[in-house]
Amino acid sequence: MTSGPNHQKSVEYLKEHHFKVDIITQKTPAGNGEALPLFYHSGLWKKWVDRGVEQLTVILIDNPLADPFDPNLCGFHQRKNNEVTLKCVHKLNPEEKVGGVVEVDDKIKVIEYTELTDAMKGECKIANISLFSFSFDFIKKTADVNLPWHSGKKPEKYIFDLLDYAERVSVLVYPREQVYCPLKSPEDVAKVEKSLK
Repeated sequence: MTSGPNHQKSVEYLKEHHFKVDIITQKTPAGNGEALPLFYHSGLWKKWVDRGVEQLTVILIDNPLADPFDPNLCGFHQRKNNEVTLKCVHKLNPEEKVGGVVEVDDKIKVIEYTELTDAMKGECKIANISLFSFSFDFIKKTADVNLPWHSGKKPEKYIFDLLDYAERVSVLVYPREQVYCPLKSPEDVAKVEKSLK
């Protein structure tokens, strides 16, 4: 999924390097909450179902350690017949700027870090790293759900609010060093490039 500002460069890069991929473009900068409805209504959902695809891995941040074909995540999700499976890590500390994974009324939820109270920060040990596996049936079921807006620097909708509509959800916690290296600044990119040399 591309957005307006990066669409053309992304397409040019993929063509230049002979990647054969399906591309959808985010219509508005409304946050990642529109990703699955866009996937469904674009026609890609049906195209992939016709090919026999049953689950979708969604990676929402620049993270070079994210594995879109993680056999443990995909296999676990399939065996459990989950609607949603979250791939997570332990938080470094209560103040780390990551969403918290919590259980409320027997349901798994993600609380955006800007909305965590001080008490929640102390209790929440699991970090949302914006990596999910969704069943195709669940994507269809929630294609027209109207997600709430979150206020922050800009109003956004978040994909994790779809958890409210899921009946079968699991959380897999991985060692951070194996799966999570977010690129949020030029300094982060430089660290990754240095480690690859």
